[in-house]
Amino acid sequence: MDQTVPMPDVDVHRIFDRVAHLYDTSWVQQALYTAVQDRALTELRAWRPGSVLDVGCGTGIFADRIDRELAPGGTAGCDLSAGMLAEAATRSRRVGWVRGDSARLPFRRGSFDAVVCTQAFHFFDQPQAWAEFHRVLTPGGHALVGMIHPRTAIGSDRFSRLSSGASKTKVTFPTAAVMRRLATSAGFEVIAQHQVEWRFRRMVPLVLTVGLSTGAANA
Repeated sequence: MDQTVPMPDVDVHRIFDRVAHLYDTSWVQQALYTAVQDRALTELRAWRPGSVLDVGCGTGIFADRIDRELAPGGTAGCDLSAGMLAEAATRSRRVGWVRGDSARLPFRRGSFDAVVCTQAFHFFDQPQAWAEFHRVLTPGGHALVGMIHPRTAIGSDRFSRLSSGASKTKVTFPTAAVMRRLATSAGFEVIAQHQVEWRFRRMVPLVLTVGLSTGAANA
């Protein structure tokens, strides 16, 4: 495991360094994370993976939960923010906390049976992240990505531009159909796109996309 991968020159991790202490508050977790993480854990339990990577793990709440409830000793959490990982390290000594970029995950090919990402994928280079998920998964492994998906292409463009306005980093919220194409292009069979019940569902859907790693990624 290489933990010395160069960090990209972006400001997202600096923003999250400053707000890491807020992420454990119950209202933030209930509003944004709990519903999609509950659904992802339900999916994971059906496959019983021995090793799971949480990309964009933040302060480690979900990775710690996976480790305790599903894959003891086989869970890793990866995030770009040192501040978030410092909070995560106080939560669990058993989870492997690693600083890294989703576009260049610091793990060997075939390291995990499952990869999860909940409410962080909008910050990523999405085609490259899907490709990296495919690379670090064992054959037949699963990737689960939960995020907000505007219903239309126009809504996607507007939501993405509005969300990018306060940051130097591009933020992208694709439609669910575009998300399916991204996963398929990276070598996944999309076996489900679950609508998640959450507080803001009337404004924008929250969807858990589930991909099964198949052959090599398309060129």
